[in-house]
Amino acid sequence: MCSAGVDETIIHRFWDCGPSQHVWGFVSVQLGKLTQPDESNGWPLANWKQALFGHRTPRRYRRVGKLWLLLRSIAIWNIWIARNDKVFNQVTWSKEKMEQTV
Repeated sequence: MCSAGVDETIIHRFWDCGPSQHVWGFVSVQLGKLTQPDESNGWPLANWKQALFGHRTPRRYRRVGKLWLLLRSIAIWNIWIARNDKVFNQVTWSKEKMEQTV
């Protein structure tokens, strides 16, 4: 499914793939805007275990635990429905549509 020709594994689909990385970057910026309106650079990205499984969440993220959990869930769901749209309907989502859906 990946346009880079890489086998679709869970890690690749939800973390390594370009569109997935775009979603995680966008979520990081949104988290920064929601928690620190004066600082719009966003937060540093968590690693794949932290983002996908909530494994050893960084201390900084724990302060906004419910918001991080919500955004993390939205990111994973967004990546999943974009993947299904491509597989079943042959529709590739643009970066703008990914952001709008988040």
